[in-house]
Amino acid sequence: MTVINLSQRNHPYINFFLAGLIAAVLVLSGWFVYEYNKAVDTKFEIDTAKKTVEELLLSNAGYKAKLYNLVSPEELERVSRGSGLVKELRPRYLFETGDLVVRAQ
Repeated sequence: MTVINLSQRNHPYINFFLAGLIAAVLVLSGWFVYEYNKAVDTKFEIDTAKKTVEELLLSNAGYKAKLYNLVSPEELERVSRGSGLVKELRPRYLFETGDLVVRAQ
């Protein structure tokens, strides 16, 4: 049978190496757990942001529909009649040519 007898001179170096190896494993394990948690949190935040964007798009579509209904030609004519406005059949606009302002005929 072979017996390995470590000399007293090499023994502290082996203990130092093993302690360093264990410390490195612990530090790396902690770092991996931290990075994993950060990745999971980021994924959750992305999913939450996507849901928020979808909700905002839906509410925006509702507001657009209301706006388009308010500015539709039929609605504008109804409001103008209610306000006593008269529709011009031959409107006259101002045209600017150089320094002179000319009315269209």
